[in-house]
Amino acid sequence: MLPTTSGIGSGLMRSIIERCSLHKYIKSTLLEELKKNEGEIFTATKFQRFFSAMDRDIVHKPKAAVRWFGHPKLRRIQRVFLHKYFTYFGMLVAASNLLVISVELDLKRDSSLYEKHSMLRVLNFIFVVYYLLEQLVRLWANGWARYITDPSNVFDAVVTVALIAGEIVTTAINGTPFYSKTDASILHRRPIVWNVIRIINILIMVRMFKMVPIVRSMNLVASVLLDLIKNMRSFLGISVVCFYAFAMLGMELFHGAIEYSPKMSNQTYDCGTYEQLEYWANNFDDFYASVVVLWDVMVVNNWQVFLYVFARKTSPWSYLFFIAWWLLSVVIVLNLFTAIIMENFIMKWDRRHQLSASSFDCVTVPVHLNTVHSMFKDLLEEPADSELLAALKDHHYLRVRSWEEEG
Repeated sequence: MLPTTSGIGSGLMRSIIERCSLHKYIKSTLLEELKKNEGEIFTATKFQRFFSAMDRDIVHKPKAAVRWFGHPKLRRIQRVFLHKYFTYFGMLVAASNLLVISVELDLKRDSSLYEKHSMLRVLNFIFVVYYLLEQLVRLWANGWARYITDPSNVFDAVVTVALIAGEIVTTAINGTPFYSKTDASILHRRPIVWNVIRIINILIMVRMFKMVPIVRSMNLVASVLLDLIKNMRSFLGISVVCFYAFAMLGMELFHGAIEYSPKMSNQTYDCGTYEQLEYWANNFDDFYASVVVLWDVMVVNNWQVFLYVFARKTSPWSYLFFIAWWLLSVVIVLNLFTAIIMENFIMKWDRRHQLSASSFDCVTVPVHLNTVHSMFKDLLEEPADSELLAALKDHHYLRVRSWEEEG
């Protein structure tokens, strides 16, 4: 009699995945993995290995299919607008626009901002028209369904609509930027005009953020920063606990040590001292002021001023409090934060070479890891299956039977 393997079937696995509260991209990835193992019995090892798909840095959501035109000439034009070099050309135009803004504002700031027909306003108008045409041809070549699945297209569309709205406002108030003998050369000095001009220049600069996902090195750095923002709950919790503990301890040790009197305003003090700099609000008399003092010491903002004044007002032993805070906050906590950044960057750098999908064939959706433990799960040594089964057998409310016992 052949030994039977205990486990769960693919149908039960599907019901588990569908009932779990997971992100839709993670759930779709798990279901795709399950289709590859249809009809298989999942043992404890296979079950754990199957759900390791949740730890992937990315999942690939296929784009909608391209709607190719039947006419050969239209299809040839469509291929041109769908080519990656057309995207590179658009980035070159955006970089040229940013360069024009920088040069014009540096050389002719007054004429660029205050004249109706300045070279900057004319060139910005031409660039905005190009951005509009670029988005229209992209929409025509991709089709609506494929166009909106690409985040870069949505980003460009939002920025382009905002730029067009800004140009419409300035044109309605001051007329077209092109020279005319009948028009006045000075812009209307209204606050809305200046604000719209500033917004237009800022939005043109914002378009350059489109380079981040295109350039691989910039994309890697940006993804590391985004992952850190999403996964810093544990680190922020440690920082809050440290600030709270030292703030309460400082209030117990130094509360009321520094007293301010109006007569002190008429006295002279040595340069660089606590009294001369008028740091009277920085003390340990309340919780919020204590946090400010701890922050100043952590970022080394005139830290010696606080050490000297509390040593004069209390005792030289107060140095130990501030030295302990600096060692904990800077040497340990901030260095830990730096180590997390470097480790996350190295991990993503190593995994980047394993990706084979092109950004033009699919939409890359980042799946952030939920905890710092998950970020470095691959580096941790997990317990063996035998240890897990032994722990489950010893559980008070569970009864686990292996196939050896059944045989």
